[in-house]
Amino acid sequence: MTIYFYTRQKKVCKKIADILEEQNNICCIYTDEGEFYKALSNMKKYPDLLLLDYLVFNHDVFNVYRYMQEIKCLVPLIFYNDPFPPEDIRVQYWIMILKLYYSDTDINTDLYTSTLNLVADAVNSDKLRPYIALMRPPLSYPEQENNTAEFLPAASPKVQDKTITFIRNELPDSLYSVFIILYKHRGKTISILELQSLLKQKDREVKIDTIYSDISRLRAFFKIHNSGGIDILKAGKGYKLLIAE
Repeated sequence: MTIYFYTRQKKVCKKIADILEEQNNICCIYTDEGEFYKALSNMKKYPDLLLLDYLVFNHDVFNVYRYMQEIKCLVPLIFYNDPFPPEDIRVQYWIMILKLYYSDTDINTDLYTSTLNLVADAVNSDKLRPYIALMRPPLSYPEQENNTAEFLPAASPKVQDKTITFIRNELPDSLYSVFIILYKHRGKTISILELQSLLKQKDREVKIDTIYSDISRLRAFFKIHNSGGIDILKAGKGYKLLIAE
């Protein structure tokens, strides 16, 4: 495979690239945004995979997947240091992301598994993980504190405190803020505009495309973890959070 990196961590990505190139992959590393997009826009044949640094984008205002679709540059991409997936499901999460955004293309995501396993092994390794931004494991909330009281109504018998605590620990703040709004209105349909308004009340101003992306990532999270039988369903012009009986 031909693999392009766009990163602020050139030394770290060079180590990952060395591992990939041992398996006959070809890697190219970019640290300048202009040079990276210029290279993509001028090439006749795209690389097989883009490995991006999560820190080079403001994810609250910019969805790189939708942007690439808009400019018709359908190159499979993942964030090698995405803070969202735990180590043991990192590859499974990446494959799900590829299927989510490239299901309408002729890209065979099954061909990426071995390469993504190499990337995951590298970024999870003791040698590299301490030097990769956002790859730190989350801190555990103290068991003696009711850490959900500030956010949640009375606990549902279907969703125990430990499940909510797990969700809180695993999700970045941006995703958790969307989840908690859907949780408080569980069983009811909430439109994207309503979500946008409710997020603004929490001092989080986001674009509609970002909310769609957040919901997609939440649905992927619940599918992977099967967290308390939680699912987010499309309902009319909005979404509703359902909890299995």
